[in-house]
Amino acid sequence: MFRKDTRKAKFIEVYSDYYPVIFGSVCTRINSIDDAEDITQEIFVRFFRKMDEVENPRKWLFGTMKLVLFEFYRSRKEDATDIDLLMNDVSLSFVNGMRDLRMLLDEVFEDAEVFNNDEKNRIIFDLVAVQKYTLEEAAKELGMSRDQVKYRYSLINRSILQTLKKRGVSNLEELI
Repeated sequence: MFRKDTRKAKFIEVYSDYYPVIFGSVCTRINSIDDAEDITQEIFVRFFRKMDEVENPRKWLFGTMKLVLFEFYRSRKEDATDIDLLMNDVSLSFVNGMRDLRMLLDEVFEDAEVFNNDEKNRIIFDLVAVQKYTLEEAAKELGMSRDQVKYRYSLINRSILQTLKKRGVSNLEELI
């Protein structure tokens, strides 16, 4: 009896935490609420069956989502649709109030603590990660040494990873 209750509680918790995210992600990729409901239901039915074997529900759900979407398109014989392009389309980041990967990353990058409340750190990140400056170019631009920029950039990366971890992403593979 105890095992059944804890299993049910685990499913309810995972369902409550991830249904909106999974449904929103599916809906943005297929643009049909009815089909998205069916696909999301299938994902959670599969999760319920395998729940005892799943170590990381978020990673498992998103992996299964990709598989079920592939099966959906294959069953419709819409060969013109490239599922990988749909999965990576950052313009589909917010639909019907659903949070998605892009929103999560935006929140992390807007968090002042990620940059240790130092605008110079934010500039270093922007130059190196976004604008593709080399460490030397960023150092020259900011009047710093290459080693100073390298050190600060490594601290920023560590801070980003820690912030993602606090938000439920334990490794970068989960973002893919």
